[in-house]
Amino acid sequence: MAGDTCAAGALEESDRAVEADKIWAERPALPNAEAKLQPLEHAGRSYAQKRDVVLEVMAKQKADALVLAAGDSINWLLNIRGGDVEFNPLVLGYFVLAADGSGTLITYSREWSAEVRTAFAAERIAVADIAELFAGKAQLSKGQRVMMDPALVPQGWFDITTKLGCDVV
Repeated sequence: MAGDTCAAGALEESDRAVEADKIWAERPALPNAEAKLQPLEHAGRSYAQKRDVVLEVMAKQKADALVLAAGDSINWLLNIRGGDVEFNPLVLGYFVLAADGSGTLITYSREWSAEVRTAFAAERIAVADIAELFAGKAQLSKGQRVMMDPALVPQGWFDITTKLGCDVV
């Protein structure tokens, strides 16, 4: 997932965020609830087993990367649970899975338990602060073939892939 990242428009986006902060005086705190691993007996399959099925689909599509944006899909795939949404066991964010099996969970800054950090390291899952995404660091490289579901992935990801010259499959 290394390579050129999309920074075009990052300053403008960051300026808009600062302006929004000025007028949204009663903005709730950003999500930062503790994330936990879902026990295998509840998850049914390990992350590696689920990932391998997804990688097979990606290979058939000749995709270099997959972008997930739906919290339930991300939490299911990674076998994690959180509390970013009241009464819902979700960690919010995005997940980018590379064809080599490595991945990046892009989420709000938080402390991760040793158990989660160890599991992520063993599976080559990096964690990136969502502020990096808004600053133009999308964890994608120029010219990649990227799988995204237009019904679930926000338009901003399509804008990023267009700026990088990526093909969406």
